[in-house]
Amino acid sequence: MRTNRRNVAIGVLTVAIAVVVGAAVAPAWSQPRRVSKPDTELTVPAGQYSAMVFSAFGTSSGTSIAAYITTGDGEAGKRRDLPVIVRGGESLVLPFAGGWTISAGDRVRIVVSPDAPTDALRIWGIGPSGPVSFVGSTGGRP
Repeated sequence: MRTNRRNVAIGVLTVAIAVVVGAAVAPAWSQPRRVSKPDTELTVPAGQYSAMVFSAFGTSSGTSIAAYITTGDGEAGKRRDLPVIVRGGESLVLPFAGGWTISAGDRVRIVVSPDAPTDALRIWGIGPSGPVSFVGSTGGRP
């Protein structure tokens, strides 16, 4: 008889522990899983630019897309990040008074936030001969 009561008590305790653990873990399981995707990085080719154009497509006007114009190689004090934020459905023209000349040895990139929808932000430069495409790659934020 003692064994039956003991087994029942152990069974009740086990069920109680399972319910408590299940209640604590269930909210985490029910959350949508965020898929981590890398930043999109565009390399700005050497040349002279009078402006850069950032256009946000396919998103609502309540949505903003962030990007950074990054210059330098990452060494302390030599790297500069200029944040650019564009609202959905809008274009932002960033003019350079007197032009911006990027030499062959300069490292200039545009890094687009991983939270931005794929192909939601189009970016190009305005050179002396017209629009200039930037070369894209995918990788982590430098």
